Amino acid sequence: MLARLRQRLEAAIPRAGNRVAAGRLRGELACLLARHGELDRARDEVARLRSEFRFEPDAGVSAWLALAEGLLDYYDDLDTGCRDRLQRAYSLAAAAQLRPLQALSAAWLALLDYVQHDIDSMAQRLRHAFDLSTPDDHGVRARAGLVAAQGYHWGGRMDRAQPWYESARQHALADGDEAMMSAVLYNRYAITMNLQREAEAQRVVDVGTPHAPETLAKLASDALRGAESTERFDQMVGATSLGVLHPLMRAQLLTIQGQFGEARALFAEHYEAGLQQGMQAKAALLLADRAWCEARCGETGRALGLAREAEDGLAALGDADDDAAARCRLVQVYEVCGGAAERERAVELREVAARHWRAHISQQGRWVERLDLSLGTQGPV
Repeated sequence: MLARLRQRLEAAIPRAGNRVAAGRLRGELACLLARHGELDRARDEVARLRSEFRFEPDAGVSAWLALAEGLLDYYDDLDTGCRDRLQRAYSLAAAAQLRPLQALSAAWLALLDYVQHDIDSMAQRLRHAFDLSTPDDHGVRARAGLVAAQGYHWGGRMDRAQPWYESARQHALADGDEAMMSAVLYNRYAITMNLQREAEAQRVVDVGTPHAPETLAKLASDALRGAESTERFDQMVGATSLGVLHPLMRAQLLTIQGQFGEARALFAEHYEAGLQQGMQAKAALLLADRAWCEARCGETGRALGLAREAEDGLAALGDADDDAAARCRLVQVYEVCGGAAERERAVELREVAARHWRAHISQQGRWVERLDLSLGTQGPV
C-alpha cells in the first residue's frame, strides 16, 4: 500500500495524453525519487527533462524541475541553500496556475524557515499552503502538516503537535507516500530526542522548569521507540534519504541516556560520514557529546581534546538551543576531567549557556503564539 504514489506516477506517465502532461508527471516523480534517497536516478530524470524541454519550455514542467532540483540540493547534504530553486518553483507554479504545486512549494519553503528559525515567515507560508490547497491535495497537506507539527513540538507543546503529526501521517497514507511517512516518523523522534537533551542540559545550569522523573522517562521511552520504528520502516520500504542520520541520532540518544560505550562506538564509526552528508553545522554539538562519552569511559586526554575541538566550532552553531546544549555538555566534561583552567572555563561556559537557554525558552513561547495565530488552536481540519 505504501508504494502506491510511486506506482501511480510510473503507470500514469506512459498513459499521459501529451508530452507536457507526461513531463509534469516525470518532474513529480523526480521529486519523489529525491525524497526517497535515489538521488542519481532523480538527477538523470531532471537532466533528460531539461534536454527535452530546452527549446519548447512549459511553465509547469519547469516548476516541477525547479522543485526537484531544490530537493536534490537539500537531500544531498541537508543544505538550506536550495531556497532560490524552491522559490522559483513557487513562482513558476503560480504563473502556470498550478495551485497544488504552488502550495507544495510554499510548504517546502516553510520547512526551510523552520530550519532557519524564521517563525514569522514559516507561519505565514503554512497558512498560504493550506489556503491554496484542498483536503485532497495529500502531498501538500502532509508536508505542511508535518512542518506545523515540528513547530509546535519544538515549542514544547506536544499536545498541539500531536494532531498535526497524525494529520500528516493520514495524508501520507492516503497518498501512498512512504518517503513522507518516513519523514513524519524521523522528525517526531528527532525532536523528542532534542527535548530530552534540553531537559538534561538545563539542569546543568539550573534554567527552566525541572521535568518530573516520569516525564523524563517518557521522553526517553518515546525517543527510543521512535528511533527503532523509524529505522525499521526505512529498511522495510528501502528509503535511504535519512539513513546516514540514524546512527548519529542514536548515538546522541544513547549519550543522553548514559549508555556511553555504545554511543562512543557509533560516533567513531559514523561521525565523518555524517559530516559529509549534512551534519557539519552541528559538528560542535556532536563533538561535545563525543567528549562526554570519552570522559565517562575514562579517556580523559581524548575527552579534553574533543572538548577543545568542540569549542572551536561553537560559532558555527546557529541555534541558541544547540549552542546552549553543547556548552552544557562541555561544562560536564571540564568539571570531570579538567584542572583549574578547565574548571574556570566551565564557569564561563555555564554563564553563556544559561543566557542562551533563557533566550530559547522565550523563543519557544513565541513560536506557539505565532502558529496559533496563523493556524488556529483547533488543529487541522
